[in-house]
Parts: sequence; structure tokens; C-alpha cells
Amino acid sequence: MNKHGFTLIELLVAAGVISFVSVIITQVLFSSIHLNTKTEVIKELKQTGEMTMGMISRLIQNATTITTTQCNLSSDDPKQPVSSVEITGLDGGITTIECVDDAIAGVSRIASMSASRIDPLYITNSNVTLIDNRVGGIPSSLSVSFRLRQKNLAATSYESAMEIFQTTISVRNSTNE
Repeated sequence: MNKHGFTLIELLVAAGVISFVSVIITQVLFSSIHLNTKTEVIKELKQTGEMTMGMISRLIQNATTITTTQCNLSSDDPKQPVSSVEITGLDGGITTIECVDDAIAGVSRIASMSASRIDPLYITNSNVTLIDNRVGGIPSSLSVSFRLRQKNLAATSYESAMEIFQTTISVRNSTNE
């Protein structure tokens, strides 16, 4: 007698193998998607921080006068953190860089509070939040440090990121501090 077809055991084994391979392929696909998401989050965070640091650096380097405002700390120690920096440019214009809470976005951001502005001009975007900041230094240079974190606090570990940005900026044109 000639039998054509598969037995029940053969069908179950084939279904099991196909299921196992499907699970592995799905895991690889999800890992790839999570890695891509994490890479995009880190890239956006670094771009925001580097752009912010570059803008602050250019303002400080080209300043004629820099005034720092202490956060309830002794003004005798130039290495103490400050909450704002007032920069007078070569053209005499005054720009104040400070940390402000953006109630609409629900994050803390670095902003420019220039003389003619009522509302802050935000330097960091609303997708990141400022964790802490430090500005301190000696008359010929300022040390600037801040940490940014991805805004979405409920994000999984795949989608969350935090970066520290710090530099020391030489003041080229400063007459006093």
C-alpha cells in the first residue's frame, strides 16, 4: 500500500520548528527597531547639546563684558555654579543666558532673555530637559557644564538617554567680569 501525505507527528514537528524560527526572527526585528530608536534619541540629544554649547561659546568668546549671577551662593568663589550669565557683545547688545522652566512643554530649558524680549527665546528644544547646569570660572575663562535628558520620562531604557556637555571657554575681548 502506497501512503501519500504527512503524519500528525510530522506536521506538529514542522509547526514547532516554524514557530521557533518565527520567534527568533521577531526578537531580532524588535531588537533592531529598539536599537534604531535609541540611536535616534541619542543623536537628537547630542545635536541639541552641541548646538547649545556652540551658541553659548560664541557669545562668551566675543563678549566685552560678562556678569554672572550667583544662585544664593558666596560670590567670593568664582567656581560656584550660577543661574545666569549676562553677556555684553562687541556691539553693546546685552544677552542673558539662563535656565528657565517651560510650563507649556513641562521641561527646564536653556533660554536667552535678551533686553527687548518679554518671552524667553529657548536655545534647547522641548524634546529634552535640563537636569543641572554650572557656569563658573576666572576672569579670562568660563567653565560651562550642563546635562540634558530625553523629555519622555516614561520611556523604556531603549528610548531614554542622558548626556553631559562641558567645556571651558576663553573670553577673548573681556574688559572686566
